[in-house]
Amino acid sequence: MGKYAVRGWCPTITKPMLSGDGYLVRIYPQLGLLDPEQLRGIAELGIKFGNTKIDLSNRGSLQIRGVNFDVLDDLSKGLKKLKIISDLVQPTSIICSPFWSKSRKYLDLVDNINIALSDIPELPKKYSVAIDLEDRLSLGDLSANIRLEALNSDQYIIRPNKSYRGLLVPLEKAHKLIYQITKWFLNKASPEKIGQTLSSSIFRNESFPNFGFEEVEQKNFSQEVKLGVFNMGVLVGVPFGELDCKTLLDLASLEKNVRVTPWRSFFIKNIKSFSHPNLISNAEDPMVNISACIGKPGCLQANVETRALAQSIAKNEKILSGKKGSFSKGATHIHVSGCSKGCANPSAAKITLVGQENEHFNVVVNGKSTDTPTEYNVGHRSIMNSVEKILSSENGV
Repeated sequence: MGKYAVRGWCPTITKPMLSGDGYLVRIYPQLGLLDPEQLRGIAELGIKFGNTKIDLSNRGSLQIRGVNFDVLDDLSKGLKKLKIISDLVQPTSIICSPFWSKSRKYLDLVDNINIALSDIPELPKKYSVAIDLEDRLSLGDLSANIRLEALNSDQYIIRPNKSYRGLLVPLEKAHKLIYQITKWFLNKASPEKIGQTLSSSIFRNESFPNFGFEEVEQKNFSQEVKLGVFNMGVLVGVPFGELDCKTLLDLASLEKNVRVTPWRSFFIKNIKSFSHPNLISNAEDPMVNISACIGKPGCLQANVETRALAQSIAKNEKILSGKKGSFSKGATHIHVSGCSKGCANPSAAKITLVGQENEHFNVVVNGKSTDTPTEYNVGHRSIMNSVEKILSSENGV
C-alpha cells in the first residue's frame, strides 16, 4: 500500500485544509439546500477569494478551492452573510436524504443528535450518522457509522452500518438511542480504537444491547439512484465532483432551490428537464462510470495526475460503450486514484487505478484502492490497454 496521511478532520472555515492549490474550505448547507441567492453568493466568493473551482464531496457538501490564508476572515464573513455557516460547531457529520419531503422533521433530528453527541468528548472527528426517513430509501451505499431510516411508512429503525438488525424507535427518542449506542461502543472499545478514525463498520462484529427497544430487521432496502428525471425533479451530476463558478451561476439563474447530494450531484425539484454542457443529466453518459480525485498538482499527497486519464477512459468507446451508470459503484465503475487513500471512491470498483510514487499505476480489479493489485507499475502508455483487456476478459471477448 502507498503512503498517505489521514488528516483526521474535514476542512471548514474555522479549520481549513492546505492542499496543492491553496486552502480548502468546506461548506455544509442545512439539508443540502441552497437558494438562488446563496448559489450566486458562493460563486462570487469563489471567484473573489478562491481559484474559481468548486468541489462537491461524497458527504453532501461543497468546498471552495484555492483560498489564500489571509482572506479566510473575509470569506467567512461572506458565507455568514449568506446564512450558509454559523458559529455553531457540529460534533459529527450528519448526512440526510436529499429527497426529504418534510424539512422540519429532519432539522429537529439533526439539532437533537448534535446536542446529544456533543456530550461525548471522546467522539471521533469523522463519526457519521445517516438519516433517511423517506419511503424510498436512497443512502444505502453511503458510508456512515449509524443509520436512522424509515422501516415502513410510519415506523423507524436505528441500525449500525453493515447490519440489517436494528432497533425500532419513535423519532422523538432517536437522538437518545443514537447517544446510547455510540456511548456503549466507545466505552467498550479499546483506547486505540477510540482515538483513530472509525470505519463505517465499527459495529459489525459487536452485538449491542437493545436498550429497552424492540429488535427489528430492515427489509426496506435502499433503491438505486440514477441521473435524470427522478423523484419529482431532476438529478444532475458534476463530472469528478468539480465545477467552475460560472456553472454555479448558471444553476442560480434557474431561480430554483437546489439540493446538494452525497453523490456529487444536484437535485433540482419541480422541473421536468435540465441540461448544461458542464453537467451530466443522462444516466447513460460514460462519465457516470468514472471517478477521479483532483490528483497532482491540486493535492499534496497525489502521486500522479488523474483527471486527464479519467477523461480519456470515458471517451474510449471500447471501454465504456453501452454501459449504463448509476451511483451504485461496482459492476461498471472505474476509479482513478492519485494515491492509495482513494478519496474519490472509498468503496470497491470494477477497476481501481492507484497512482504510485514513480507516476505509474497499480491496478486493482473488483476492489478498493487499498486492496491487493493484480498488476503493478503499469505506465501511462500501457494503462488503457490494461483496462481494455480486463473488461474484455470479463465480457468474454
